[in-house]
Amino acid sequence: MTTATRLRGHASSFADQALTNVDVARAMGMADGLVRHWQEKRYQAGLSHHHASDLGEDFQALGQFLRPALQVAMLCAGAEPADDRRGKALQGKALWQDY
Repeated sequence: MTTATRLRGHASSFADQALTNVDVARAMGMADGLVRHWQEKRYQAGLSHHHASDLGEDFQALGQFLRPALQVAMLCAGAEPADDRRGKALQGKALWQDY
């Protein structure tokens, strides 16, 4: 997400600089090129943001799968649903065990 934010900042900064000199750029015939360059910068920022968003969704889906899977594994290992303290201890050991 920080890359997307940085790229979007670069695109905004570029647009600000281009707008400051828009009369000169138009007189030199460079306005279309500046617009295309700005659009490319915005497109790259959008792609980066989309990628970061997809990655976040993937981690969320993984967490939604792992939690019930871990609970089922705890029940199979002998933890009882009513025994919260023992279940939480087993869950903590399962999550933080070094391999």
